[in-house]
Amino acid sequence: MPLRNKAVKSGSSPASCCASLPVTIYRVQGHDGRGPYKPGFSESWVDEDRDGSEHPPFFEEMGWEILQKAPQGYAIGCAFRSLEALRRWFSETELSRLRAYGYAVVTMEADIILGESERQLVFARRRPHRAGAKVIRHNDQGQAIRPE
Repeated sequence: MPLRNKAVKSGSSPASCCASLPVTIYRVQGHDGRGPYKPGFSESWVDEDRDGSEHPPFFEEMGWEILQKAPQGYAIGCAFRSLEALRRWFSETELSRLRAYGYAVVTMEADIILGESERQLVFARRRPHRAGAKVIRHNDQGQAIRPE
């Protein structure tokens, strides 16, 4: 389940916490809107030659306090500004494994960017991650085809 912010007082608006503008983002998620990082599951799809430094948790790069910027009730998640950034994070082999588990590369609109590093961003949106997400199909060579 995507993170939900419960720490910000009711009635907060995006404008009161940080820059708010709909921005197109890209992420990998299942039909339920959850990303692939789950206890005990990551080891089944992450390439064996990766030591974890390629996939640092957002809180190591940006700190936990960025979650306080999200208005109460917003869904919070990690994503990328571009497909190229997503492909730097996930190898083609990892994406193939994730597709076999039912995950897909999707694009959606984020209401707020809570934090951003050179590798990833943390966003918040009013709607659940599964709502309005457009799956980006891939051809046999793993190349992205426009969203549906």
